Amino acid sequence: AGIALIGLSLYHIIRTLTGVEYAFLDGLDMPELRTRSITVALLVQVVLIPLLLWEYGFAGLIGAIVVAHFVMFVIAQVIFWRKFGTVPLPGGLVTQSASGLMMFVVVEALKGVLGILSVFHLFAIVIVGAIVYVGMLATVDVSFRDVLQSTLRDTDQFF
Repeated sequence: AGIALIGLSLYHIIRTLTGVEYAFLDGLDMPELRTRSITVALLVQVVLIPLLLWEYGFAGLIGAIVVAHFVMFVIAQVIFWRKFGTVPLPGGLVTQSASGLMMFVVVEALKGVLGILSVFHLFAIVIVGAIVYVGMLATVDVSFRDVLQSTLRDTDQFF
């Protein structure tokens, strides 16, 4: 179930990023670009689903769908690069991914060392993970740090 949740999370993130880009292209009256990339993604799925489903079962099915949507995402990036000379990645994506990866490493290490013997252990590990994520994000992302400082300043006015 864990692999399925991770795969579906990746699928949702990729689909959200891709949807915004293709909505922009549709607004510029270029729907054929979306249609072509959907066709390519469908061909990727037709090839990968039987292969990965046979080899890995349900996880393979999810992997094939994630890969197909990632191909569609890459196509959107190429289209934007060729048409507009830019790649429209949302701000903070890299820093949030790095912070999430750091949190994952710390949480997995704590789980391996301490184990999850009770709900209190689980709660403590989740709290540490949240602290690592926010701390890392505040360290590497200037815009997040500015929002955090502004929020803390505004909160100070109420007390």
